[in-house]
Amino acid sequence: MKKLTTALKIFGILLIIIVILAATLPFAFKKQIVGAVKTGINDQITAKLEFSDYSLSLFRSFPNFSLGLKKLTLIGTGDFAKDTLISTQELQLTIDLISVIKGKQYVVTKVSLDEPSIMLRVLKNGKANWDITKPSPPAATTAAESNAKFRLTVNKFEINGGKVVYDDQSMGMKTAMTGLDLFMKADINGDVYEMQTEVSTESLDFAYGGVPYLHKVNAGVKTDITADMKAFKFSFKDAAISLNALDLGLDGWFSMPEDDINMDLKFDAGKSEFKNFLSLLPAVYAKDFDKVKTAGSLTFNGYAKGVYNDNMLPAFGINLLVNNAMFQYPGLPATVKNIGIDLNLANKNGVPDNTLINLRKLHLEAGSNVVDASMQVATPVSDPAIKAKLKAAIKLAEVKQFYPLPDDAQLSGLLNADIQLDGKMSSIDKKQYEAFKAAGDISLSLLNYKSKDLPQGLAINTLKLIFSPSFVEMPVCDLRLGRSDMKATGRLDNALGWALRDEVLKGNFESSSRLMDLNEFMAEDAAPSSSDTLSTLTVMRLPANIDFVAKTAITKLIYDNIQMSNVSGGLRIADEKISLNNLQMNMLGGSMVMNGTYDSKPQSPNVAFNLDIKRFDIPLTARTFNTVKKLAPVASYCAGKASTTMNFTASLDDKMMPILESLNGSGMIKGEQLVVMDFIPMNKLSEALKIDKFKKLDIGTAMMDVTITKGRVVVKPFTFMTDNIKSTIGGWNDLDQQISYTSVMEIPRAMFGTQANSALEGMIKKAGTQGVKLNIGETIIVSAKILGTFTNPTITTDLKNSANAALTEVKQQVEQEVKKKVQEEIVKVKADAGAEAAKIIADAEKKAAELNAAAKAAGDKLVAEADKEGKNLVAKASDPLSKLAAKEAAKQALKQAQSKSDKLQKEADQKGKAIIAAARAEAARLK
Repeated sequence: MKKLTTALKIFGILLIIIVILAATLPFAFKKQIVGAVKTGINDQITAKLEFSDYSLSLFRSFPNFSLGLKKLTLIGTGDFAKDTLISTQELQLTIDLISVIKGKQYVVTKVSLDEPSIMLRVLKNGKANWDITKPSPPAATTAAESNAKFRLTVNKFEINGGKVVYDDQSMGMKTAMTGLDLFMKADINGDVYEMQTEVSTESLDFAYGGVPYLHKVNAGVKTDITADMKAFKFSFKDAAISLNALDLGLDGWFSMPEDDINMDLKFDAGKSEFKNFLSLLPAVYAKDFDKVKTAGSLTFNGYAKGVYNDNMLPAFGINLLVNNAMFQYPGLPATVKNIGIDLNLANKNGVPDNTLINLRKLHLEAGSNVVDASMQVATPVSDPAIKAKLKAAIKLAEVKQFYPLPDDAQLSGLLNADIQLDGKMSSIDKKQYEAFKAAGDISLSLLNYKSKDLPQGLAINTLKLIFSPSFVEMPVCDLRLGRSDMKATGRLDNALGWALRDEVLKGNFESSSRLMDLNEFMAEDAAPSSSDTLSTLTVMRLPANIDFVAKTAITKLIYDNIQMSNVSGGLRIADEKISLNNLQMNMLGGSMVMNGTYDSKPQSPNVAFNLDIKRFDIPLTARTFNTVKKLAPVASYCAGKASTTMNFTASLDDKMMPILESLNGSGMIKGEQLVVMDFIPMNKLSEALKIDKFKKLDIGTAMMDVTITKGRVVVKPFTFMTDNIKSTIGGWNDLDQQISYTSVMEIPRAMFGTQANSALEGMIKKAGTQGVKLNIGETIIVSAKILGTFTNPTITTDLKNSANAALTEVKQQVEQEVKKKVQEEIVKVKADAGAEAAKIIADAEKKAAELNAAAKAAGDKLVAEADKEGKNLVAKASDPLSKLAAKEAAKQALKQAQSKSDKLQKEADQKGKAIIAAARAEAARLK
């Protein structure tokens, strides 16, 4: 008993010691651990790691330390300076206790992220925002690794409630996940990791080539992965994947030893029901899916085996077969029945041109409505051969009998489609349209739709598309959305080349409207309020492979509180830009003509516009546009009209609003019937001079030369008369409302009353102390400096010998400010120009190489064909004489083909050199 008591005492003492150590050790090591983590990570990456707070504990992950980093962010640099790669409420790191005590290298064994937002982006040039490790010379690798203050030996990784976006512009692929939970546990044995992985996400979206394949899908993966990190090979066994109600099994492996991706993967839905496949349709899955009555079988499987790189695909096959399927919503009278799908995608050897897409059958019947379709596409790279049919006749009023529309929804109208395609793209390329069958049309008539989400209602009287081999024509489009109406005609050229080869789709449209109320297109919670046009939009990226030209005429156009009339003009969408051509409109009590471009190519889109504005109402303009309030606060205190010829450039933010700090421009502004009243700087000037007339300036007409550089507005000196006072004013103001203006006033002596004379005497004495002798005559020359801010200005006044001297002083001050800003801009432009010049030359060299490669390929093809034809000619010869003649003809044909090949190569080489020379000249001009 005594031994037991002693043992319990010892155990109790040890327990107390452990608790004390667990409570005190974090305080002892907190600063050095946190400092080592932050410094160690920032030393190894180009991105910037920050966090607001931290905690360190031994209790949470005893016997190891648990480090919590609160509100952590990882922000990119360079091309990704505006990207927040990771932001999370808390990052938890489990750090090996012994490694901390030794103090040489901290070992992190577990990482946990709480509600992270993760943005992964790849630019068109293949550059990824997660490539943030700093490069090290090979010889320094060992030393760098040994000197690193911490290393990752992670065997557990968790994400709770995450949001992940993967945007790969180089492949046209975008994936978004919300509500992501991930748990990964690894048993590490040298270079081999045995990982248990569970992933689930509440909502998965996946789009490729602009086509959404998955939308708001509830997805999950549960699998064991063997990862050979040395060979960079990952193997799956009995992986279970769920997409809504569809369960898939996945087996196989993939590896990335270098740039190529090797794989051998198989998936199979096993014995499944049609209902499981139906769950992937968001519109179906979202509405009482568990109560939907279904029948029918489903076969869904596939494989991918081989190498994937820029020039090759793995061999693959995907099969989808649906037989005798149907579904019916509870409480609805009609079924969607006789559903049949037979789809096969196959490529037996990995050569992209040997891919075959074969939709043998798509059939369904919904009430009295029938849809039939089939499609086959072969040799999609070299010469797409397409054979397709679509036939559908749908009475839209019957939709509510087999699909549950919202209770308040009204739908009627007729949709008819009858299209047939059969032929090869080469026929269209050669303009042999008779060899390509493309006929049929799609039409909508008497469509009416109205619901809670679209209370204004959509009515399409007629909309028709007519198909031919060379174009798709829209002879009529007559629609109304609420109060807005539109009539349009148009035509699309090269639709098949665009769909099958990603070639340029050309279009030409004309539209007209009596009334276009854009407020009807916006949700109530998104409606703008007294702000700039486009304020509710997000960045609009334009495709590179369209070239659309449009003309429009709108009698009345309404956006927010802006009413425009007699809107007309043209626009062109091409090269990822929108170009406006003489867009004219009447608005704000005057008129405007606009020319310019919106360029969506750079990371931050930009605009460049030329404006010709006549007689805009100044106070109405200030109330309408926040940009005017920011750049010219005086406008809010003005009455009168403004006309201007102005050009400007600016970058746009993610709401399509101008980034004012990037705004540059210049132009002339003419003010008419100008009256400035209760403007704080003028009120302060009035108080300083004791002359009330400056509180209300009746200017009349004034011409102002204005320059905007990086958001700073510089007004060159301009002169105006008001109440027999001649005034000249010039200076600048910034976006933060800082101001620096100088005004020279020629004031009649008679205007100085008792109080004003007192102020005048004070200025005379001040000038005398400065050694300035003044002869006060009938006109007093007063100079005033206005500094500070628009809302809290400071005024200093001074007397001058002559108006000319004072005016020269004002001009010099303004010119110095302009030169300073211009010099700053020159330095920046030179730096940008250097990078742009290098890119221009690199692009030109790439284009030249492509021309040479294409010419060589064409030449080799000519020679090969001539050689083949010659051999065939010789083989067909029946006697020695004709055989000899055939050989000579074949020799001459081969010689001619070789000559043509050499000519093609020479022309391509000359053209390439000309392109490079032009690029170098342009680069030199930029520099």
